Order: sequence, then C-alpha cells, then structure tokens
Amino acid sequence: MKRKQTRISGQVMLLSIMILGGVMLSASVIAGVLLWYQVRQVNDAVSSAKAIFAADAGIEFISWCIFKPGCEIPNPFESIPPHSCPDNPLSTVSFDGDDACFEIESSSDEGILTIRSRGYSGKTVRILEAQFINE
Repeated sequence: MKRKQTRISGQVMLLSIMILGGVMLSASVIAGVLLWYQVRQVNDAVSSAKAIFAADAGIEFISWCIFKPGCEIPNPFESIPPHSCPDNPLSTVSFDGDDACFEIESSSDEGILTIRSRGYSGKTVRILEAQFINE
C-alpha cells in the first residue's frame, strides 16, 4: 500500500512572517509620524519662548498699573482698556530684533480681577492668566 504524501511545507511559516512584517512596518510608520510631529514642535521652541515672555510682560504691565499710582489705568478693578498688538506701541516687546507682542483682556467679578495676557511671536500664541483680589 502506497502512502500519498501531501506537500504543504512552509505556507504557514510564510504567512506568519508576512503578518509579523506588516505589524512591525505599521508600528515603525506610527512611531515615525509621532516623532515627526515632535520635531516640528521643537523647531518653533524659540517663538514659543518669545510668546511666553511677551505674555509675561503683559502681566507685569498690569501688575505695575495696579500697585503703582499714576498709571494710565485709573481704577484697574473697574475696567482695563484692552491692549492689542498692532494698536498699542506699549504692547510690543523686542527680542533680538524680532518683535513679539501681547494683548490684555480683563474681567472683574466680586472684587477679583482676572487678567489674561496673550503673547504672540510669529504663529505662536501663549496665554498667561493672573488673578488679583481687592481687599
């Protein structure tokens, strides 16, 4: 009696290697895209720092007006006129020849003055907020 041998050799191994290769390729592509996004964010770190410093300058400007008499804002706890970048020369801050600027918004509620200062540099915007309590 002759035995009939079926030759199924290597098909399962080939299929499993292709599946594992596809999984490794997709993981590499996802890791590469995430790394690319991080590199893009790091490229604009200088503008981000300038925007943070400009927003801080806005908070310092309002702090000066609150704690020192004789500022252009008569009573900061009533209303603060908004300062915006292109309109007000006081809101422009210079860093090594590159200009950054800040915009200020305020809201007052039950003796608490909330100041939001937006710092701009290039396409980067950073926002800082400070609260002052009127006692």
